Amino acid sequence: MLIAANFGLLLVAGIFNPTYSAYRLSLIDDSVLTRTLTAWSTGTRTAKPVFITLGGIAAGVLGVRFSLGIGAVLCLLSAAALPARRVA
Repeated sequence: MLIAANFGLLLVAGIFNPTYSAYRLSLIDDSVLTRTLTAWSTGTRTAKPVFITLGGIAAGVLGVRFSLGIGAVLCLLSAAALPARRVA
């Protein structure tokens, strides 16, 4: 189950990340492009170690298998945060 969840996550991330980056860049004015890219890069580089630390704490407190299950469920639920496209 973990291998299937990781495969699905990597597949979707490989499709979503370049698509969302191109979409995001098309909406941003050239005057704020550098600031936006810097904020995006800083945010993602900060979030990774924070969530790795939280995962380690959860594994220590709740157990490894339960924490991996929680992580897999949260990864699947993160799809709800994707921007919705409205068809006119």
